[in-house]
Amino acid sequence: PDYLILGQHLFTGQGYTVSGRPELHYAPLFPLITGLLYPFTHNMKLNSDIAFVLFGTLMLLPFYWLAKRLFGVRIAVIATAFLCLFPALTASVLFWGTMLEPLYLCLLYAALCAVWVAWEKQNVVDYLAAGALFGLAYLTKPEAFVYFGLMFALLILANLGRRSLLTRHTVAGLLGSVLAFALVISPYIAFLYHHTGRIMVSGKLGVTYVAGQGAVD
Repeated sequence: PDYLILGQHLFTGQGYTVSGRPELHYAPLFPLITGLLYPFTHNMKLNSDIAFVLFGTLMLLPFYWLAKRLFGVRIAVIATAFLCLFPALTASVLFWGTMLEPLYLCLLYAALCAVWVAWEKQNVVDYLAAGALFGLAYLTKPEAFVYFGLMFALLILANLGRRSLLTRHTVAGLLGSVLAFALVISPYIAFLYHHTGRIMVSGKLGVTYVAGQGAVD
């Protein structure tokens, strides 16, 4: 429920807080999206349900597109039908989850589509889109930082193998994707720096480590 409390507080003048103190653990995009609906619904539970259904449905589109490009229409249809029943998006998250998984996965798959198009067309705009979408995914769950690094490394290796790494469009695209990613996440990084005095990729890691160690002990 902390995500929903954050969203409500954002749009009722209480800032990005849960219990009166700035929140440094949870990423801000899901609270921002659900909070945007609060002035209209005044029901954060309903807002969470709307986001869950909306982004869970939208996620089918980039997933189908990727599956079609990889394996053809028949496999894409079957895989997308299975995805509609995927426990991580249906049953299990209702009992153990934060309800932001559909938003996160929707952005992640959209970013992967942009990576694919950037690889095929070598268009700077597509590289920018990939970086920006990975940035939005990061603002949903910081784990997306790893995916961005992996896809960036993959694009470098693939272009190296195709002998197009040092072409103008590729260099501009790769640099542009990093810049787009950095610009999208920069407000949150600045927020963390303002309250901690340190440049941090995420405020989640330290808290998660301490909580995990406590559980192990």
